[in-house]
Amino acid sequence: MHAAREVAQEAYVRVLQLETPGAVSFLRSYLFKVAANLAIDRLRHQQARIRLDPVETFEDFLDEAGPERTVMAREELVFLAEVIAELPPKYRRAFLLHRVDDESFQEIALTMRLKERMVRRYVTNALLYLRLRREGVTAREAWRQLQS
Repeated sequence: MHAAREVAQEAYVRVLQLETPGAVSFLRSYLFKVAANLAIDRLRHQQARIRLDPVETFEDFLDEAGPERTVMAREELVFLAEVIAELPPKYRRAFLLHRVDDESFQEIALTMRLKERMVRRYVTNALLYLRLRREGVTAREAWRQLQS
């Protein structure tokens, strides 16, 4: 519901920002088309994030945290810390700067003195590695899969 409101607001803002609204003969149709495109973009973004995000959101999980869930969450965090430590230093640094410090690929590229494309590769491979390890794949097999 909240997302629908945001899409509607953004669509109206885009229509209001038209330099020549008269150029669009059917503003209502245009508004609906913009809203549909924004909704599709949002869904694609969410699906891409879910596909690349190996760490599930723990908020709901921890909101109802009883002793067993707290222990499970701690074990998961310990496991993730161990797996992140398995990453090569450049992969680990790029991943942590992006996911923990919330830096953009461009900022990380400047910090690490790399091309932005390489930073994206490091972060993507780190995410894929984390997902494979979380699915029970051994470290050696996970790297083999990433190399192929």
